[in-house]
Amino acid sequence: MSGALPRIESVVELYEAFEVGDPEDETGPWPERLLPMVDCGCAVYSCVDCSRPALPIIRYEPYVARTPECPSLDRWLREWMTSAQLWKLGPRNERA
Repeated sequence: MSGALPRIESVVELYEAFEVGDPEDETGPWPERLLPMVDCGCAVYSCVDCSRPALPIIRYEPYVARTPECPSLDRWLREWMTSAQLWKLGPRNERA
């Protein structure tokens, strides 16, 4: 999805805005059950994978991949609250 989003009041509205998408966007439709949480720039988003019970965080990069960032939303939020470097979480840099 490219361009500015209208004022969003809820995560439901956010998901629906991404689901509708931009007809001029070449990346195609937004993936189902992927809720964008952080706009990392250059059309890259940290997203909650709502299709899995643990709600893992996935980095979505159009044309590239969906890369695991953190095993669960709970852990990602806890790390965020303690000011950890969130980009260091994930399968290659797993912390206990």
